Amino acid sequence: MEVNAVYNRRKHGAYYNPDGVDIFEEDWDALAILDSFRYDTFADRSELPGRLETRTSRGGGTVEFLFGNFQNRELHDTVYITANPQFYRYHDELNTEFHAVWNVWQDRWDDDLHTVHPEDMTDACLEAAAEYPNKRLLFHYNQPHPPFIGPTGRELDMGTGPDERRGFFSELVNDVFHEFTSREEFRKAYEENADLALDAAAELLDDIQGRFVVTADHGEMLGERAAPLPVRYYSHRIGVHVDELTKVPWHVRESDDRPEIEIEDGEAIDDSASDETVSERLRDLGYME
Repeated sequence: MEVNAVYNRRKHGAYYNPDGVDIFEEDWDALAILDSFRYDTFADRSELPGRLETRTSRGGGTVEFLFGNFQNRELHDTVYITANPQFYRYHDELNTEFHAVWNVWQDRWDDDLHTVHPEDMTDACLEAAAEYPNKRLLFHYNQPHPPFIGPTGRELDMGTGPDERRGFFSELVNDVFHEFTSREEFRKAYEENADLALDAAAELLDDIQGRFVVTADHGEMLGERAAPLPVRYYSHRIGVHVDELTKVPWHVRESDDRPEIEIEDGEAIDDSASDETVSERLRDLGYME
């Protein structure tokens, strides 16, 4: 997979996928990023009001997506509400100025689930929408990304137990499964996370006006083969630009009642999180060993 990633970067001459869409050039008032949501899974399971389109993502993983869309941008018309610590981790290199950033992972992290539950993220999103009625709102959920917190994931302890945090993602990457975990169970656990994310998106759509888009930063591989080396793969990988990772949902809910977006100087970003806390959160999500 590393060879595949290097191949794509050299072919494109860029760190990210230049064939992908620039999300900030698209028309939206609110945009919800559901992390790792495959297009086909979204199409099969979503009952959200509106119309489903597709876009090509600039990344095969979150960090690549962030650099492909956020880097060196002045976005004083936008508030970023995120359950994912990666923006905080790479803030200096990204050099992005939002009007405000809410790091939900700092104060609403579930220590038992090792993630931010989508219901807690939704509460934060609705609070931000009420506080910033004249800003573009960018919501970044952790789900369907592991750890899996639906019934199957919890029953099998697939990445949610304290002893699983470091090893689970590595086992997926290397196609090594727990003796009690089949590929079918992995897919089921992923789909349960997807349903939780869709439920959260539905609640936002009910309460937030404007042109609302629901999308993903990237997809997820569920045993398909990558390219150009046909390695069977689970999870996702920056630099790997196959359809399972770069073809993402772009679900649009239109609205005649659109806010007047205002550009104002940015607020100070809370940089009080310790390196230890950030690393621990990233390990919980499978990003770090």
